[in-house]
Amino acid sequence: PSVPLGHMWVRAGPMMGHPSEFTITIKGKGGHGSQPQVAVDPVLVAAHVIIALQSIVSRSVHPREQAVVSVTMVHGGEVANVIPDQVTITGTTR
Repeated sequence: PSVPLGHMWVRAGPMMGHPSEFTITIKGKGGHGSQPQVAVDPVLVAAHVIIALQSIVSRSVHPREQAVVSVTMVHGGEVANVIPDQVTITGTTR
């Protein structure tokens, strides 16, 4: 429903969740993609962290409660054949 110009609606109790932003930096040991065994791959770690974050709401929050965890950015590396030194994950919670 739209609110007529010059009017506003109010109600008792919570209406919307306030977002909070988070940033997680995962540091590893970069290396050449042909020798992953000598690197500590932060991309692999980031993938596991993202899966764990996405399961917080489905496994830890009661179905009648409201919560949102969104991973919205993943940054790591500059070229396809090099394992980066770090990966940054950014997102929001409500």
